[in-house]
Amino acid sequence: MQKQTINRKAFIILAINSLIYFMLAYYVVILLTNGFSIFLAKTIGLDSVLYHYGFFMDSSSHRWSNEDIILVYLLGNGLTLVLGLIFGRLNMKMVSSNGLSKLFFLWGFMLSFIWFFGNIIVGAFVNFGIGAAMRAMSLPLLAMIIMAILAIAMLIVTGKFTARFTMLTLASFFPRILGYERIKGFYALILIPMIAGNLLVFLLKIPHQTAFHYQETLILISGFIILAGAVYEYREMPNFSFKNNPQPVRLQYIAAALTILTISAVRIGLANGVSL
Repeated sequence: MQKQTINRKAFIILAINSLIYFMLAYYVVILLTNGFSIFLAKTIGLDSVLYHYGFFMDSSSHRWSNEDIILVYLLGNGLTLVLGLIFGRLNMKMVSSNGLSKLFFLWGFMLSFIWFFGNIIVGAFVNFGIGAAMRAMSLPLLAMIIMAILAIAMLIVTGKFTARFTMLTLASFFPRILGYERIKGFYALILIPMIAGNLLVFLLKIPHQTAFHYQETLILISGFIILAGAVYEYREMPNFSFKNNPQPVRLQYIAAALTILTISAVRIGLANGVSL
């Protein structure tokens, strides 16, 4: 069988489609996590205001206990660990299916773990998110640094799974892709959308990027650690061909429209905040 190549048009379409699913998965993960954290805050008598760039709790009349901090910031963000496992499971169930819709579950898997383990990495050094919970538990600095190192290791492991999922997604369109063409596919499906997605998320928060002193940005940037494991695993994979018939590479118009509607609803609907 003759090996396949990714031409410029297919490369651009793959990258755009992957960026679409990155953004859609990002808002699903963040809105579910923020909503769950707000729900937990409500159980201890705290009202919250949800904005497009995050949420704030009205603690003026509430005296925080260590248990409250652990409940809201550890369990709240801990939902992303559960979401990551769910998305990963769904991704494995879809490995034999065709189409770029698998990318939604792949990005959900990646972004959920990035948010959870990135929270630990950033939280080891600043009082934010899971970091606030670790300090509420009176963990010494050394223990937090060890947890951050373990979190880095888990992101690298996540990268190894990412490489396998990416190869299977790419095989839906290029079942006989070999050598450098596989690397091009990885650039189109993962590297470029991750860079563009992080930049777009940052720009969409204008003018509130500093609302949390860039901690959320640092958490997302920590996700690039995944690339270390992904690139290593991807390069170590043997060349092999799949037997499926290649699917045409087309722009995902419905997913694009849904993503634009989601971004618009969040950006406009939560611009002035919603009290919860």
